[in-house]
Amino acid sequence: MKFMKSLTMGSICVSACLSGAVMAADVEVVLSDHIQDMTASINRIEQKREKSFRKHRDDNRTFAVTDSRRMAKARWNNVDWASEQLIDDVSSYTLKNLTVALVNESLERAGVADQVGRVRVQIDTLRVSNHSLARLSGINNHTEGKIELWDKSGRQIASVDVNSNMVPLFTSSRSYDGPNFAFADIHEKTRIGPTLSYFIYKGLDKAMAGKEFPRPITVLYND
Repeated sequence: MKFMKSLTMGSICVSACLSGAVMAADVEVVLSDHIQDMTASINRIEQKREKSFRKHRDDNRTFAVTDSRRMAKARWNNVDWASEQLIDDVSSYTLKNLTVALVNESLERAGVADQVGRVRVQIDTLRVSNHSLARLSGINNHTEGKIELWDKSGRQIASVDVNSNMVPLFTSSRSYDGPNFAFADIHEKTRIGPTLSYFIYKGLDKAMAGKEFPRPITVLYND
């Protein structure tokens, strides 16, 4: 398969700024041509919806600013939402930045950040079942690709193929604070975060078996 140019980001202030104890790994993100062609549209949609979610705890564009909407924000403001933890600035909320953030924070939470110096994430296929971008939608949330790891000395320690259909955990807690990555149930099939998070989890879990890597957890937003 032919690939577009990749992106290497080791110093960007996304998840690397969360913990700070260990220098973040250099993460190279390689997208297939099909995904690369959609990237600008994906980023534009995700940033718009993320901005609305952070402001109102809802990203329904037809939902007027009412008392019920303000109550929704107050009800769910104590959840440590993954999107906000991983990327502080909405304008930096992109597919590639999110991938970098998920990798580095996953390594940190699993206690192996000091063992990994470089990561290459190759994404061949990305499907989010009800995403508003038609070319990205599919029957289910599905990702295919490869994840490769090198240690701090430059020795490759893993290379694994990943083929994943998202299987999230669930919680109804209104104050969930980890250890997994929390996403609202309204986003499970409409945003890239949960699906991408599960892909990273499956890849790292396969590459470093026995470690406890975080995975997406769906907060039952409308229970």
